Amino acid sequence: MSKYNWNGQGNIMYQNVLSAVYVPQNQASAKLYGFNLNGKIKLFYNTLLQGTYTYTKETYNNGTTSMPLDHIPPAYGRVGLKKGGDQFNVEGFVLFNGWKRIRDYNLNGEDNEIYATPEGMPSWMTVNFSSYYTPNKKLSFGLQIENIADKNYRYFASGISAVGRNFILSCRLSF
Repeated sequence: MSKYNWNGQGNIMYQNVLSAVYVPQNQASAKLYGFNLNGKIKLFYNTLLQGTYTYTKETYNNGTTSMPLDHIPPAYGRVGLKKGGDQFNVEGFVLFNGWKRIRDYNLNGEDNEIYATPEGMPSWMTVNFSSYYTPNKKLSFGLQIENIADKNYRYFASGISAVGRNFILSCRLSF
């Protein structure tokens, strides 16, 4: 809050009380840029290679000091190879997350650097599998295996490690 003049006056009468005029002002600024790439390539009949990649970079200036902006994740993405059609499909895919270096953390913010190593949050990658069978429009079955290698990892700024290897069986019935 900064002192302010309203109609040339530093004080105004408000509810019969002479009050100083203050105004909230943004004195800080931020620069944020990045990109997201998405792609899909049909390799051969009913086989797709699909991927997505996201990168974000930022700088925050509070008026006196430049520092990283908090809550900005490291580069991340997904790449998968999918085979099949409407009735049956299988997919193998990887999820990945880049390294968030400690120098890229806002140590005054909410990036949870207490959960990082002294160098920052390490990069990680998981290998996953999914398959779906849909015999008709009202019924479908699914099998997913996530984190096949049982990798121990943590999403950026999270205080909780992600789940290890897990299996998901699903059945959907519409009526």
